[in-house]
Amino acid sequence: RKLDTPGFEGTNVTYAVDTLLHPDIKGQDILVVGGGLTGIEIACDLGRQGKRVTGVEACDTILNSFGISAANYNMLMEMLD
Repeated sequence: RKLDTPGFEGTNVTYAVDTLLHPDIKGQDILVVGGGLTGIEIACDLGRQGKRVTGVEACDTILNSFGISAANYNMLMEMLD
C-alpha cells in the first residue's frame, strides 16, 4: 500500500508490485519497509543482487503472517542470516 508519509513520494521510492515487475533497482543501499512475506522476499531478492538491504517492521517480529508454512518461514529466516 502507498504510504502517506513525507519523503515516500520521491523518485527513488518504489513499491512492492513495481519492484517485483521491474527488479532493476539502481541504488545499492535499500530500505525495505515491512517485514511481512512480501517485504522479506523482496529484501532477500535484492540482497542476492548484491544490494545492501535494511528492513524495518512495526511489529515485534518479522514474517508474522498467518498461514506461512514452517518450511517457508525457516528457509526465509536462514536466508536473512
